[in-house]
Order: sequence, then C-alpha cells, then structure tokens
Amino acid sequence: VLADRAAAVNPAVLVTPRVCWLTAENAAGLLAEADVVVDALDSLPARAILQRAAQSLGMPLVHGAIAGNTGQVMTILPGDAGLFALYGERAALPQQGIERQLGNPAATPMLVAAWQLHEVVKLLCGSGSLLRNRLLVIDAEFGEFTEIQLAP
Repeated sequence: VLADRAAAVNPAVLVTPRVCWLTAENAAGLLAEADVVVDALDSLPARAILQRAAQSLGMPLVHGAIAGNTGQVMTILPGDAGLFALYGERAALPQQGIERQLGNPAATPMLVAAWQLHEVVKLLCGSGSLLRNRLLVIDAEFGEFTEIQLAP
C-alpha cells in the first residue's frame, strides 16, 4: 500500500516493498541498495541489528525513537558508537521500553520523522550540521529540546 501511495504522489520515486522481519541474516541484503538507512523500528534488538548492518555496509543511519510525547534523533556514521553509546552492546537488550506504558500520540512520530528527514537531506546534500555523536531529545509535552553529547 505504501509503495502504491508513494508512486501516486511522485512517480519518480522507486519503492521496493519487502514483507519480512529484519534479522541479522537478512539485514545486509535488505539495505544493500540504500544510500541512507532510516531507523523507524520499535525495538532495541532490531535497532542494534540495523546499526550493525549499516556499519558493515559503510552506510549512515538516521535513528529515531518515540515514547509518549518524547522523541529522540541521532545520525550515526560508519565507525560511530551510536546506539551502543546509549544502551551498551549487551546481547540481551530489552524488547520494549517505556513507550509501552506511555503510548504514542500521533504527533510524536510525525515530529521525529520530520527531524529524521532533515538529517537525511543534510546527508544526501552534504550540507548543514549533522546530529553526529549527539542525541537530540525532544519533549513535546513541555516544549523542550535537549542535546546530549556522546563520546566520539
């Protein structure tokens, strides 16, 4: 459905839909033709798989996550610690976080996705300042933006 909608909006956009779960075994094949990987996943273990695959392919990854009225965005380039700077590289990352209790108002994913899109445009155009080694935390409930510097 999404591929059909994208083609209707802009016929120049090529979408290759895949109906499968992301695994360590299929991640590299799913990402192989991408220029930028965008994280829109809902679990830390899947995000770890995505980051490892993007790193192995030498691709940038734009991370985004939501929980309630809060979101976070970060751009991870090959060689960056990225998500592992936040969560460690434990084999058993928790499947779900606080979003399970907080829910997700419709505006939160739109806000995070818009910021991720800006990061993708900056990557593709080679302009602007990326959120590299920096985590942007957006609190829409209180109208606050916080930047957390991560070790390079």
